[in-house]
Amino acid sequence: MLEAPQPTQGSRRPPRRPKPRSRLKIGDEWTAIQIIARSQANPQKAVAELVENCIDAGAKHVSIIRGRRRGRVFLRISDDGRGVPLNEEGLPDFDYVATHICDSLKRRLDERQRGGVQGEFGIGLLGFWSIGRELEMVSQTGEAPPHMMILRSGSRTYERRRYLGGRAGSGVDVTIHEVHREVQSRLTAERLQRYLGEELRERIRRQGVTIVLDDRLPPSKKLEVRPAVFRGERIVEIGGIPVADHPPVRAEIYLASESPTGAERPAVALYRLGTRVCQDIAALPEFAREPWRSGRLEGALDYADFRVAPASREGFTPDAAYHAFVEAVRGVEPILLERLRREEEARAEQAGRSLVRELQSAFARLLKDLPAGDYEWFGADGRRPFAGGGEGRPGGPDAVPGGGGATPDESERAAEGAETPREPGDATSGTAADEASGDEEPEAEPILQPALLTGPLDRVVIRPAIVRVAVGRRRRLAAIAFDAAGVVIQSGSGPGIGRDLEYAWTLSTGVASLIVEPGGRAVVEAGSRPGRAMLAVRVRHGGADSPAGPDASGDGARRKTEDEPGREATAEAEVLVEAEAARRAFPLPVFVHAPGEAWRSRWNGAMGKLEVNSAHSDYQVVRPHPARRRRYLGRLYAKELVLHNFGHEPPSAVLERLLEVLTRLDEHL
Repeated sequence: MLEAPQPTQGSRRPPRRPKPRSRLKIGDEWTAIQIIARSQANPQKAVAELVENCIDAGAKHVSIIRGRRRGRVFLRISDDGRGVPLNEEGLPDFDYVATHICDSLKRRLDERQRGGVQGEFGIGLLGFWSIGRELEMVSQTGEAPPHMMILRSGSRTYERRRYLGGRAGSGVDVTIHEVHREVQSRLTAERLQRYLGEELRERIRRQGVTIVLDDRLPPSKKLEVRPAVFRGERIVEIGGIPVADHPPVRAEIYLASESPTGAERPAVALYRLGTRVCQDIAALPEFAREPWRSGRLEGALDYADFRVAPASREGFTPDAAYHAFVEAVRGVEPILLERLRREEEARAEQAGRSLVRELQSAFARLLKDLPAGDYEWFGADGRRPFAGGGEGRPGGPDAVPGGGGATPDESERAAEGAETPREPGDATSGTAADEASGDEEPEAEPILQPALLTGPLDRVVIRPAIVRVAVGRRRRLAAIAFDAAGVVIQSGSGPGIGRDLEYAWTLSTGVASLIVEPGGRAVVEAGSRPGRAMLAVRVRHGGADSPAGPDASGDGARRKTEDEPGREATAEAEVLVEAEAARRAFPLPVFVHAPGEAWRSRWNGAMGKLEVNSAHSDYQVVRPHPARRRRYLGRLYAKELVLHNFGHEPPSAVLERLLEVLTRLDEHL
């Protein structure tokens, strides 16, 4: 066996102990450079970084040119700043720029020189990888001759040499050749104008720099970048927000105006020293609540102690300075919530007035398209109730008998701006006011029942009870037959099935003529002068003729025979021929928050207004969209208008009338 050699006295060494601390270092510098370059994936942000370099160099004028050379698109950013600092040889120090990535030349500046300078990482130049294939930088500093440096994306080498062309004055020209095809649409003049105006809003305002976009690709355009303008009303109560142990937050918050269709939702952005670092504060977990996500606020919060992510320059580290910012901003949230509440009330009131005007105009035109005399509109006195019930059903338990009048103030408000001038041939000019007398109007209209359940004829009413019609106009009306249980009797119904109701109409002569139609309907056609007349109808239900002689008069008057097979009933109504059409008004909508209830709208006869359930899921869907909300409310008014005039008819007839109104309403909304 071989023995292991024994170390000699002189060869013994103590074991090496690892050092307690060591330094991190880059294992492969080129890999690190590629990671940094590719972390900047937004080409618009890369352009903004190059523009910021111009501003840091003291430029007062920056031009951005997009054009085509030898079939390839290029992008050039030029400025009139100080240029790249010179080295000891009096030449632009491109070697430092290219070999000191993550160690910006701007770090050499003292506090006085750093005023208004943002750059500090020395990696912004690498963002050109996201734009094109090659960067050419020409710099002229002072009286020194211009020199150029060339970088290529994906290459670890660079070139520098004397620039043989001429340049007027100090500054830098950065040209990116062969712009990637897939990003060209994001670098148009319009898109860059908007992006830079938002991204560099505060820097442009503070430095007073002019940025001009010259897009020479068709269609060519020349635009100037202007700081983004907030068009809402500024909340002046919030200016500077103090932050414990840190610089204050500079706040500029506005109540956003209505955004055009397709526009981005208004938001409050976060800035650091004038450069945007977060597009929407509501995207942060600490602020994902009201008022920030309401879409009603826009503006900027500028905080100098944000620690910005170096590579992307978007977002920041949630460190102690950030948490101090969160606590400070939370302190102003109650002010914003209260302001939003007041603004919501004001907007609701204004929107209500505007909505009423639009609906009023639409219904004024609609009523001229509907059959003459079929539809009665709402009177200006607010005392013409719907025939339908409180929940929009024919004769529901909440039905309001005729005469549920509004107070004078309410009537005046309802009529404000709602009077429609009389026009020849206006089919809606004849209106009728139902009287409030319980003798003339039943307390509640019956719900229609299947025909086989109706009993013998008990009474008949004329709708409307008082027929108001302007001279030269016509008004349609109907006789409604009821059994003793208050159920509407339809032609051919009742115990003696097959025996139709027979109607006999009479009208006193002098001021109007009568046109009798089938099914208990008639049309009163006014003459050429105002006056009064009495209208009567006798209804016979089956059996032989029996003596007819009313023992009561007015709406609801009836005469019952003894026990003969046939029954008769009569009713009377007054006809008023007026010199001009009665004034009409559009009843105002009143929004009622009634969660969990199924009704969408109902008529409030006491107020002369239409109640709308603002908590209904259908209304919640359309509420954020003015056009859809207008159409929805128009349909509610159409429903109540049909119930007002035809709520006593069978459901199939009511639905046919509703389709008649909706079809014409769509043309005017």
